[in-house]
Formats: sequence, C-alpha cells, structure tokens
Amino acid sequence: MIELAAVSKAYAGAVPRRLFERLSVSFEAGEYVAIVGASGIGKSTLLNLIAGLERADSGRIVVDGVDYTQCDDDALTALRRTRMGFVFQAFHILPWLSVAANVGLPLSLLGRDGPEAKRRIAEMLDAVGLGGRGASEPAELSGGELQRVAIARALVHRPRLVLADEPTGNLDPANARQVIELLRASIRREQATGIIATHSLAAARSADRALRLTATGFEPVASADAVAAAAGESIE
Repeated sequence: MIELAAVSKAYAGAVPRRLFERLSVSFEAGEYVAIVGASGIGKSTLLNLIAGLERADSGRIVVDGVDYTQCDDDALTALRRTRMGFVFQAFHILPWLSVAANVGLPLSLLGRDGPEAKRRIAEMLDAVGLGGRGASEPAELSGGELQRVAIARALVHRPRLVLADEPTGNLDPANARQVIELLRASIRREQATGIIATHSLAAARSADRALRLTATGFEPVASADAVAAAAGESIE
C-alpha cells in the first residue's frame, strides 16, 4: 500500500535541521499502524510526506501504486481528495457549517452532493454515535464529539488510506480511549489502511503494530506493556 525507499528530508534555516536520512518503511493494505516517538522527531512530517503535502528531498514514495516523484501538485491534490482521509489533533471543524456539512466536505469536493451523499453522511454520523445531530452547530458539541465528526468526515468518501496526527492530543483520557476505539473500528469497517502518529499508549496498543521513529529510522515496539512500565501512561 505504502512504500518509502531511502527518503531524506531536511529543513533549511540558520541552523539546518535534518529529520530523515535514507528512511525506508512499508505499510500493507488494510494495516493499522501506530507511529510513536519523541516530540519533534518528525512524526507529523512523515504523515505529510505520505499525504504529498510535503516533498522529500530525495528517495521514492509510492502510495497505492502512485509514485509521488512522477506527480505534480495537481495530481497529488486529486490523490488526497479521492484516496485519503485525515484526522487532526485540532479537529479542524469549520464553525460556520453544520455537523452534517462538515462531514460531507470530502463528498462536496468530489462533486457528490445528491441523495446518495446525504445517505452516506447520515450513515457515518450513525456510525460515530452522532445520529440525529447533523443539523447541530459545532459550538454545541464537546471536544470528544468534534473528534467523532472529524472521524466521520475522514471516512465518508471511503478513502483507501486514513492518516491521523495526534487525534487524541486535545482530549481527556476517557474521551481519548473512546475516540481511539472508534477510529480503529471505523477504519476496519471501511477496510482502509490506517496510520496514526501518537504519544498515546492506548493508541499504540490498539494498532496491529507500533513503530518507534528515531533519528536513524524505525524500531518495532515489541510490547506496549513493557513501554508502559518504563514510561507511565504515555508512549514516546
């Protein structure tokens, strides 16, 4: 599904910062993977590279059979709209739109606004426990409910790939656990590939496998319980 081969990425500046040096990793179709690691190590940048939001300095990135090195910006935008869904830490729910309109944004961007789109929006709201709340304004919802809206929006157009960047970072522990369970169940139901960048132990435990991103590459996290014993209730 996804292959990064010898990918390097650095940021220029007064003090140049190199994040990745010939990083290689692959993710299988239908897999749900947690990426963990210290703050600032590059987890968000990794997701941005997979989404085509940032370009690698060198190396090769192939997502769902598409080689990013052969794509211009328009092609990458089309790829994101049709094949990817995103869940962010800050929700990114538009306050001037209703809950249903927020969920339906990916369908609108694809020109799908008819009865089938409305049925799909209602289906996703039911799936995340917000059935009957489509007419509500985002200001009426709690943080946990807003993240449920974000999950519904990420999956409404049936993407092949779902990327989640610290999706529980703004939630209390109880809501965070519920959102992680819901995210995993929703990705499974839609038969998508899921990659989540997180500090959450619960998120790491929920994944098919967890990988620790370091300055030199990836290390498998063999036991989330062992990490928990060393790091308390958060995982880096």
